[in-house]
Amino acid sequence: MRVRYGDIWDDWPTSPVVVPVTIGWKTGGSAVMGAGIAKQAANRYPDLPQWWGFHCQQFRENTPVLFHPKYNMIFFPTKPLDEDRPWVSWRQDSDAKLIWRSAAQLAAFGPVEQTISIPLVGCANGKLSTELVLPILKTFLSHSRFQLVVTPREQPLIEGIINGAWDNWLLTDDPRPTDAGVPAGTHFLKEV
Repeated sequence: MRVRYGDIWDDWPTSPVVVPVTIGWKTGGSAVMGAGIAKQAANRYPDLPQWWGFHCQQFRENTPVLFHPKYNMIFFPTKPLDEDRPWVSWRQDSDAKLIWRSAAQLAAFGPVEQTISIPLVGCANGKLSTELVLPILKTFLSHSRFQLVVTPREQPLIEGIINGAWDNWLLTDDPRPTDAGVPAGTHFLKEV
């Protein structure tokens, strides 16, 4: 995986952009895309919440990573469906197990020669730690066609990891319950 600092939209629409999204929908069928990159995408194309909401209703909790060919965007679920109240699914924190599944699906996506720009999914509005998310992304998206785009706000947090390779970090089996959404055997980064 390559790393670039800046705005995720800089390489778009030439290269697809990964849009972290919630699995859920409102009464009218459209998805809530009210924050972060999802909001930026919806502001560019107001029909996206309806498109994403439709697919969330079709696939429900199994909603996969989906490509929108017209807009060259890849929708990457990070927050799971609240089955009883799908319109408030966005209020949850992102789920590491769902990010694991989405990253595995993204790894199998599209032409190998095409660069795909991905943010630190699940870390900002999703409230997951970089130490949890980066190893998941590294596991599945290590190919050079994936470009992690780091914002200036995130740069100090991960600069040591990406510039100093992974040498300043240990993979640890820090005990975390698998019911927290993390597959058993997952390793986490811990600064030494």
